[in-house]
Amino acid sequence: MLIFLTCLPNLSKVENYVDEADVFYETPNQWLMQNYPPNGTLPSHIISYDVMVPSITDILSR
Repeated sequence: MLIFLTCLPNLSKVENYVDEADVFYETPNQWLMQNYPPNGTLPSHIISYDVMVPSITDILSR
């Protein structure tokens, strides 16, 4: 299964709208833990920029 971060425009004009990609970059480890809980299955591959690796080492070391 492929999962991609979305960055859909705020077409419904919701106040204080934040797209999924911005939420991820704000707290990448927290986003990954919510979407891939400790007892859950991880994807076989995680593609990320190298500067993100220190922020997601918890999930990468599982």
